[in-house]
Amino acid sequence: MKTMVSHVMTRDLSAVEEEDSILEAVRIFHSQRISGIPVVRSNWILTGYLSEGDILRAALPTYVEILMQHSFLDDSEGDLFDRLQTLGRCRVKDFMCLTPVSVETSASLMTVADLMLRKRLKRLPVVEEGRLVGVVDRATFCGFMMNHEDWVHANR
Repeated sequence: MKTMVSHVMTRDLSAVEEEDSILEAVRIFHSQRISGIPVVRSNWILTGYLSEGDILRAALPTYVEILMQHSFLDDSEGDLFDRLQTLGRCRVKDFMCLTPVSVETSASLMTVADLMLRKRLKRLPVVEEGRLVGVVDRATFCGFMMNHEDWVHANR
């Protein structure tokens, strides 16, 4: 019996829109203890994905900026905080991944686990005809094992 991602995904959705500020997205990351969030437009159509990594990459100096510093060991922590504050006022659309990886509700758990490992994803949007209907994350698999221990043993 194939267990589909729709059986284990989280349906309590959090998402942001392209015009939301980065600060709004960070507040959701913090309050819900998540590392990324789907970006949607009206009717929950998935248009992108924003992760903590996207924000941190934008806040860190580029290779060229580092080379232009007077010292490679320059302690630019103040610069980082300034960049983060500036980023907070920017829009999600400026830093989101424009080609989000997602799966359909009919995808098997094996397919989802393989995709998450190969792409090094922590969270993965689940869609139905392009509309966001859920999210699956790495903890989902641990939860599934804990809640279905008898099922796991019976289906070896």
